[in-house]
Amino acid sequence: MITLKNLIPQLLSQAWNTVKNRSNLTRILLYLLYFAILFFLFLYLLFPYDKLKERLIYEAESKSALKVSINKLTPLLFNGIWLKDVEVFHRDNPKGAPLFKGDIGLRFSLFRLIRRGIAVKGDIRAYNGEAIVNITDRKIQGDIKGIDLGAYTALKGLYDVDAAGIMSGRLDAASGADIFSGSSLNLEKINGEARFNIANLSVKNLKILGLKLPDTFFDAVQSELRINDGRLNIKRLSLEGRELNIQVTGDIILAREISSSPMNIIVRIKPSVRFEEENKIFFSMGKAKDGEGFYNINIRGTLRTPNLS
Repeated sequence: MITLKNLIPQLLSQAWNTVKNRSNLTRILLYLLYFAILFFLFLYLLFPYDKLKERLIYEAESKSALKVSINKLTPLLFNGIWLKDVEVFHRDNPKGAPLFKGDIGLRFSLFRLIRRGIAVKGDIRAYNGEAIVNITDRKIQGDIKGIDLGAYTALKGLYDVDAAGIMSGRLDAASGADIFSGSSLNLEKINGEARFNIANLSVKNLKILGLKLPDTFFDAVQSELRINDGRLNIKRLSLEGRELNIQVTGDIILAREISSSPMNIIVRIKPSVRFEEENKIFFSMGKAKDGEGFYNINIRGTLRTPNLS
């Protein structure tokens, strides 16, 4: 059986014989190419990938409240690595449901690394879907396709929410300063927009501020978000279903500690007659309906301590 270990010496031997039979100039150029291939081959085979894996885990855990596990790290030819079976937990709950579980491929721009800059292309495969992310010093772009919310066990494990639906979306953001500042994101200078949608979303056992929302189904969820110098504007977030329509607008002022970000959000809820009748207790907690048949709820405070009015 021909193995990679046996095949490489054969190919190198054939390449060497080809070099020897060429003209002087061609031979010199081929010599240079041959030794360059040798250099990258041995770098590829002998690089200390276990040490790199340990370093990546250390950097992630030392700058966050996360516990990270990488089952295996393998190279992607010349300028990349593939992280297999990555699991991310909250440090306070290392044996609970993972916040993330999947595979991550990273490709780096060697030219940017030489100049001490950042240029990374990430290929994230998780929850039966994929996300492609491009990150530089002052720009973030990303596309997500086919993420299955039903496969995301953290919703059930951490929040006791049963959800199902397929999520897709896109993010485009740029900054007038370096996006990464030390161990945190520099959000004050970022400008951009994001859009995402969820098809066939079903939600059960969802609680907001201690109130249990009625279980329901939405045919479509669509959103349009904009960020301008640290202010996240929810231009549109609509959840459209046969029994319930929800519209969300408002602003969040992004702080360096995200949970401390102040917000002013308006939630409008319009139930069908049957749905409202079956969930009288929930809808009796809100204000009277407006002229369009919506219950209006205002949420202020911070992301950590929101207040209803």
